Amino acid sequence: MKKFLSGITHLVVILNVAATVGIFALTAIVVADVLGRTLFNRPVTGVPELAKLSIVAITFLQIPYVMLIERHIRSTVLVDRMPRIWQTWLNIITYLIGMIVFAMFFYGGWDLTVTAWKVSEYEGEGALRVPTSPNRIIIELGSALMVILCCRNMVRYVKELSNKNHQKG
Repeated sequence: MKKFLSGITHLVVILNVAATVGIFALTAIVVADVLGRTLFNRPVTGVPELAKLSIVAITFLQIPYVMLIERHIRSTVLVDRMPRIWQTWLNIITYLIGMIVFAMFFYGGWDLTVTAWKVSEYEGEGALRVPTSPNRIIIELGSALMVILCCRNMVRYVKELSNKNHQKG
């Protein structure tokens, strides 16, 4: 299991790097589009389509990394005032909900991903048509990784709870 989780960790880091490169590429394309419009009255073709698809892809490439390093957004105003055992239970419930939500994303998107791949679905009209199947695959991969990472974190808190119960007994 440790080898599996180590492999997941490496994959998540690689996807985060890819997303970071994607952010720089998207920034460069948008700047080129703005400069092209402003200076030469010639925008870069397909920037809206690329931006629309890139933002979703970047999100699903980076969100597993955020979960991996546990730097997701949390409001701790109430949680910090709870006893440690309640915090542990709340973390277990939160990660269980996360597993369910991302499993639903994965399940709900699977047929759409397969269909997009089979029919060569594209986004955009005219000069630039962008295939949607890579984006859909990224969403599926990101969702699957989130399920795995939520499960990993939940198990860690269940073990913490179990250790506390054994210490009392």
